[in-house]
Amino acid sequence: MGRVPSRCSCPRGGIYSPPSLPPPPSVIPATAATMEKPLHFIRSDADGKFVVDESVATQLALLPEGPAEVVAIIGSSRTGKSYLLSRFFGWGKGGFETGASTRPVTRGVWLWSREHPLRPDARLVLLDTEGLDEPSTAEGRDYDYKLFSLTVLLASCVLYNTVGKIQRSDIDALRIVLKLSEYIRLKPAPGTHSGTGHGEELAGSLCWVMRDFHLALDSTPDKYMEEAFSRFESSSEGKLVDSLRKYFPVRRCFPLSTPLANAAQLGELDNMSPSELNEDFRRQAEDMISTVLTSVVSPKRIMSDDGSIRTLDPLQFVTVAQHYVAALNAGDQPCVQDAYLALLEWDARRASAEALQARRAELEVRLGGADPPHGPAVLARALAAAHSAGVSAFVMRLAELGLHNETPGFLPGFLSELTAEQEEDWKHNEKLSRERSAAALKEMARAALGDEGAFMVPGGHLQLVLAMLRLVHEFSERKDLGPCAAEALAEFRESRCAPLEAAVSRSDAEMTQMEKERAERRVAEEKEKIREQTREETKQKYKQQMRENEEKHLEAVTKYKMEAQQVCGEMEKLREEKERELGEVKAQHRTELERLEETHRDTVRRFQKQENTAAAPRQQRRKIPLMCLSKQSQD
Repeated sequence: MGRVPSRCSCPRGGIYSPPSLPPPPSVIPATAATMEKPLHFIRSDADGKFVVDESVATQLALLPEGPAEVVAIIGSSRTGKSYLLSRFFGWGKGGFETGASTRPVTRGVWLWSREHPLRPDARLVLLDTEGLDEPSTAEGRDYDYKLFSLTVLLASCVLYNTVGKIQRSDIDALRIVLKLSEYIRLKPAPGTHSGTGHGEELAGSLCWVMRDFHLALDSTPDKYMEEAFSRFESSSEGKLVDSLRKYFPVRRCFPLSTPLANAAQLGELDNMSPSELNEDFRRQAEDMISTVLTSVVSPKRIMSDDGSIRTLDPLQFVTVAQHYVAALNAGDQPCVQDAYLALLEWDARRASAEALQARRAELEVRLGGADPPHGPAVLARALAAAHSAGVSAFVMRLAELGLHNETPGFLPGFLSELTAEQEEDWKHNEKLSRERSAAALKEMARAALGDEGAFMVPGGHLQLVLAMLRLVHEFSERKDLGPCAAEALAEFRESRCAPLEAAVSRSDAEMTQMEKERAERRVAEEKEKIREQTREETKQKYKQQMRENEEKHLEAVTKYKMEAQQVCGEMEKLREEKERELGEVKAQHRTELERLEETHRDTVRRFQKQENTAAAPRQQRRKIPLMCLSKQSQD
């Protein structure tokens, strides 16, 4: 679609076809997602090929539109890259994964995107990359070269994380910059095998971060870095320094103290609060982040071969990343201008998808939500309005994407898509009209004509003609059958009605008076049979009603008996309960009576004992005189 070429020249000879990109979303979501934590954006498979995680690409596509300012960090493993990069989104816990052992944690490229801390209309995209350690194999060096090239292509600002002062080994570790021309093609150069171009087209920024730096500087950190570069210009690193200056015209240097006084606690750095950090480190880090965000990092841009510049939003950023990754995996040099052309094409497809969606929405509004099929006049007016809405939406979307100058090139292709969709809508409406008309005729024929044998009687032809006239009239009154109703009716009359009418006419002409009488007798017998059947059905219904009444009576009697048994059971339980209570009262009375009798007996015995006790002295007194009398008588 449009004037953007689908093929461009390859500097290695032959024709280079840009990698196919994923289709743009058909509907841009109304609400944007928030990336709460970093995600593994680009990884490598078992064959060493880069793979863009589609889920990350999908989430990036949901982020709000706005310029994407991309900050990437490179450096050796286990030097605190991930922790430092996470601080761009504040000093809270969380961020890029870190580790406390010597084993590297970050593999490939991890991505974290949020609203820009200083510019709410922009998106800050952080890229945490795998450590650029000295590989032991050629395959490892090639992997590092590709990873660094990809980082330079994607970032608008690169943080180079080293430990201590700038040394020859730190600059030598960036020797990978000399390989950029082998892995990045800045301008299409047909028929050539080596990349040419100028580093200014990348317009990158390099921020050298010196970690654990304790020396006193005689000048500013930026001058210190440039002086270090100058010291190596006359040595073997001179070409490397020139490449650094070419590819990174904006360069800054930031010294940072040790974050913790106790090195043994560095493994727990992620879990520490800002107040536990070295005050100088925190102040220096905040100054560095503020400087980078305010005056160093800028929206990610790519340039075309004619000098046109595009500022990328998150969705365009992931599109360009997929283009670069596909080119590297194919063994080609990622070309900035190829990416620009691919982005133009992709944005045009994106605008086309959104405009077609706007066209469909306008079409639904114009049709008022009525179910298809629609009448030809109604559909024609709705399609014309939807066509205008689609063209307007496409032109406006191209303007929003900064492609207003490209509109004449892309518009013919979009108009072809609109025409194709309009033709498809017509065909779909006609198909639905035929289907609904055929279904309506089938249903009406079932009701109006019924059994075709019913017309094989004397006078059947006239009955058939009248039935068909009623069917045609009823069908013509339908207003929901669409533009193919007349065509469907003509086909129905030709395929169904005409043969039936001819057969009935022949049967009616050939039938004799005897056959008519026989037919009449059959009709009479049939009617009598129907009456007999009706009487039998009435009798059966009466018997059924009697059985139902009897069953209801039995149910009522059974229910009454069950209720009576339930009442008797409850009364028996009540009687038994009363008898039990009466027995308990009698037992209590017997016990009380026995207790009273025992008390009475005890009282009688006590009185008797008292009387016996009182009678003994009297008897003794009576015995004394008797003894005296006895003694006197003896005397």
